[in-house]
Order: sequence, then structure tokens, then C-alpha cells
Amino acid sequence: MLVNAEALLRSAIERKESRGAHARSDYPKTDEQLGRVTIVVQKTTDGMGGMGVRSEPIPPMPEHLAAAISRSYATYTPEEME
Repeated sequence: MLVNAEALLRSAIERKESRGAHARSDYPKTDEQLGRVTIVVQKTTDGMGGMGVRSEPIPPMPEHLAAAISRSYATYTPEEME
């Protein structure tokens, strides 16, 4: 659990914005550039048990999933579609 907690903390520090449940008082606004990447934490090969943090672009959403989400929004949040 400690390793998972450290990975979560490292990725939270890397994301210099507030988004959803991730809120930071030092970065209160949403950064659209960070909305296009995912933060990846990976064990390093330095033999010290360290972790490396990097960001990777989020691939585009397949059209059939985007259509399903759009239908869901229209059904459950019609006021958002106005």
C-alpha cells in the first residue's frame, strides 16, 4: 500500500492543476494541456527502488464511445445539452 500511496502522491505533484477530485490550492485552475495527457509512474531501473514520473498523450476516443457518451449526457443531463 505504501508503494501505491507514493505513486499516487508523485503523480498528484506532477499534475499542476485542479481537475475533478484533484484540487490544489497552489494551482486552482484547470490546465487544458494537462487534460490531454495521462501521468504514468513507473519503477526505475536504478536498483534503488525509485519511481519515475512522465506524461503521455491520451489517445483520441473512438467514435463509437464518444457517441455513447453523448447519448448518455443527453439522457441524464438534458440541461447541459441546451
